[in-house]
Amino acid sequence: MIGRTLFRYISWHFTKALVAMMLLLLFLIVTVEFIEGLRRIDDSLNVSMGQIYLAALFTAPFFIEKAFPFACLFAAMITLFQLNQKMELVVARAAGVSVWQFLMPISTVAIVIGVFAATVYNPLAISFYEKSLDMVMELNDWEGFAARKFNLVHLLKPIPVWMRYNNQFPVKILAWAHTNGSG
Repeated sequence: MIGRTLFRYISWHFTKALVAMMLLLLFLIVTVEFIEGLRRIDDSLNVSMGQIYLAALFTAPFFIEKAFPFACLFAAMITLFQLNQKMELVVARAAGVSVWQFLMPISTVAIVIGVFAATVYNPLAISFYEKSLDMVMELNDWEGFAARKFNLVHLLKPIPVWMRYNNQFPVKILAWAHTNGSG
């Protein structure tokens, strides 16, 4: 059986690698969403870069949750690679520790963090994503529809249907996806 010290040591290395992977993913997702938000927003609108960045920050947890299994995989690979580079895995094997025993700390930490992600992080990520969608809709120029500057829209909420049928706006629906669980 693996000792508590080795268990904590491998768990700590895996946790550090997982946090580093999640921070890297956060940086990449926020950067891509921010640049995409800058590209989507019309220059004539009175929107600050801070508002676009905040919308990108609120979108990031939703996508990080989707990438969590890959982050765990790469964190495990990094952990095992680092332990192997320092010959710590060789020493553990020479001391009679099986491969399954030194994979147990990595599996345990991944399961604990996965349960946390499914029960606590998931609802928070969805609420932040909903807020980001609301922010993006507020940042867009809805007066353009009333002035009949354009009549094509692609949104993730049922606003195009509401605008077309309740307010007689000339909107053609390109795509519509339910986000409130009604579909």
